[in-house]
Amino acid sequence: MPRAELIAGLVAKAKKSLSAEEKVLEYAQSHSSVTRSDVIELLEVSTFTASRVIRKMVKNNLLKQNGKARSTNYTVIKK
Repeated sequence: MPRAELIAGLVAKAKKSLSAEEKVLEYAQSHSSVTRSDVIELLEVSTFTASRVIRKMVKNNLLKQNGKARSTNYTVIKK
């Protein structure tokens, strides 16, 4: 494989591989909020993993929890 094609492929792959938090933030910004179910589908992870990602983002002041139990959604904290 020519070197230019290899580099172009690596750059394209790097752009696609956003972190889980970046994907969730991008989704929440474009949809005004995000739910745990959205995160499960978006990241293709288990309920536990989705909850862990969301908890971490709330703790780091990236997301704000709105509501409780089934009506819980999360919005991006504007800085």
